Amino acid sequence: VFQRREDGSVNFFRGWEAYRDGFGKLTGEHWLGLKRIHALTTQAAYELHVDLEDFDNGTAYAHYGSFGVGLFSVDPEEDGYPLTVADYAGTAGDCIAYRKL
Repeated sequence: VFQRREDGSVNFFRGWEAYRDGFGKLTGEHWLGLKRIHALTTQAAYELHVDLEDFDNGTAYAHYGSFGVGLFSVDPEEDGYPLTVADYAGTAGDCIAYRKL
């Protein structure tokens, strides 16, 4: 789990350094950090599954068969840790994939 938001106990309105390095506690609300997610996703093939629940207990999900952060970057931090996703399935809508306008 690289991000958990449940009860508002952790402020997610933070700057670049916090999102790069991570914050919060893994046992509660947290963001793992782009550096760590990059390190994980360059070691093996990963999928991304996102579960959503609203205040009325409505649920939806998004699943990507391929997921990585900074996979094709020589310097991922300089490039802003670009996200790579593919093979969407789910009920939440594919709002992550790049769209050409």
